[in-house]
Amino acid sequence: MKNQNIYNGENIINNNMLPGNPKGLPDESFSYILNYTLVFIDSNFLSKLSSYFGIGKYLIYDIVTFSENIAKKQKLIRKEIYYYTAPPFQSPIPTESEERKRDGYDRFLNKLKAKNVVIREGRCQRLKIDGIFEYKQKGVDILLAMDLMSIPIKFPNIKKIILIASDSDFVPVIMNLAEQKIKTILYTYYKKRRGTNGKLMKEEFSKPPFNEKASKKAILNSLNFYNKNGEIYLIENSNEVIGIIVFQIEQWWEGKVLVIQDLAIKKKFQKRWMQDLMKFIDQYAINKKIKRIYFETNKKSHAIKLYKKLGYKINKDRISMTKKIK
Repeated sequence: MKNQNIYNGENIINNNMLPGNPKGLPDESFSYILNYTLVFIDSNFLSKLSSYFGIGKYLIYDIVTFSENIAKKQKLIRKEIYYYTAPPFQSPIPTESEERKRDGYDRFLNKLKAKNVVIREGRCQRLKIDGIFEYKQKGVDILLAMDLMSIPIKFPNIKKIILIASDSDFVPVIMNLAEQKIKTILYTYYKKRRGTNGKLMKEEFSKPPFNEKASKKAILNSLNFYNKNGEIYLIENSNEVIGIIVFQIEQWWEGKVLVIQDLAIKKKFQKRWMQDLMKFIDQYAINKKIKRIYFETNKKSHAIKLYKKLGYKINKDRISMTKKIK
């Protein structure tokens, strides 16, 4: 995981009484409202990213300036910043190290609050796995999803938001916002893992009813081609790639058509993710003003029933033909 004038309203004394445009053009104040945005930050994701790009050392930066620069890049004005985090783990009787971490955490949040950043806190869970303690944030994603869903009610004039996160669990919420004409600008990062993607596709396509016998090398060659000439989207769940869709835009006589070349989701995740993935493709086509989506699948595919439910129809007047060149 794209020119509007920015209206400067600093000199307006009464924002409730703004003059209309005498030429009948859109009121400047209206475009000003549309340029506002909300920034939502998953602190755990941003922290990992900071450590990664700092090669083990956390980068030093100001959250507010960082958010405003991202908004400015999108020609938007930052209205609110929502920061999602969890306090460091504390034992029933905190150790000296745990107390130091909590003190640093509190001082950091106080600085953000002084800059009017909205803080949402979950909790930190400690798990012991193979004799090693692991720490995970709990409840943070739920808080973020709740705030995203409340945007149309709390901020009816906001039409674009910025989300800095990585968890694919937010996809259904993003799609719901899109249906309400609110665009989500997602800032995320992942390392390209074509080897992993190739393995996933090989495993899923080798199963019935597809029974494909393509080599992993052939699949990787295909991914390399569509990485340059099409679009590749991954579905991640807890940092695991569980699905992939490959497609490209073609120009047919009727106009632009989105052609899905490959689609694979690990079997145990298909029931949870297949419908959301197809709705994502529908929304992508709508955003790009594409009027048709086309793909071929095995006539025994278990997903055909779902495709029909989502409005896809079988082309009864077409057949698929192929010829192998020796």
